[in-house]
Amino acid sequence: ADALRAQLAAWRGATAALRDGRTTDPQWALRVADDYLHGAAHALLAWAWAAIFRAAAGDDAASRQRREAARFGLDWLLPQAQVHWQRVAQREAALPWVA
Repeated sequence: ADALRAQLAAWRGATAALRDGRTTDPQWALRVADDYLHGAAHALLAWAWAAIFRAAAGDDAASRQRREAARFGLDWLLPQAQVHWQRVAQREAALPWVA
């Protein structure tokens, strides 16, 4: 739940930054669109992993495997979202072909 809350906060922050920055740099959203979408995908995956973890409440092998898979996603894949959120915040990133 904490990881999901953190991702939602990062997503809100990135959205606010894009909204606030569009007046001074109309090309900024284009430059960071890929990272914004990747960050959003990681946030949605965090929600899915949390739901899987919560639903796998049993003590049988299948439930344990689901919890392990969700834990793997949260521990090893979700940290990659921070890279994307940081890139969204970098306004000086330039596309070489956009003049």
